[in-house]
Amino acid sequence: MKPIIKTYLKTIAFIFISFLILSFLIALTQHFFLISNTIYSVLLYGTSYAIIVIASVYFSTHLTNKALWHLLAFALIYYLLSVLMNISHLQLFRQALKPLVFFTIGILTKTIFSKES
Repeated sequence: MKPIIKTYLKTIAFIFISFLILSFLIALTQHFFLISNTIYSVLLYGTSYAIIVIASVYFSTHLTNKALWHLLAFALIYYLLSVLMNISHLQLFRQALKPLVFFTIGILTKTIFSKES
């Protein structure tokens, strides 16, 4: 399998497995410790954006050439997957913000690491 496809698959797997585990853990804490819905939402959104940032740094450091196109392609794939998984709860701004954060952090990471070397 091509290394770039492995990078795509590892990044997608990291994002969705991390979302699943953290959502489950936060739901358990809400159930057992009776935290408010506001704190639950802040924890969920905060950790989800942290996962996106970590995945973006991982993805952009493993790209060798055509980084901008791969970042854009992955952001679009992620956006389409999130829209398809949440088709009954369409919140287009929230669903478009995460791929935008992924793309922006990926570009920043790529420019920072390319200037160091």
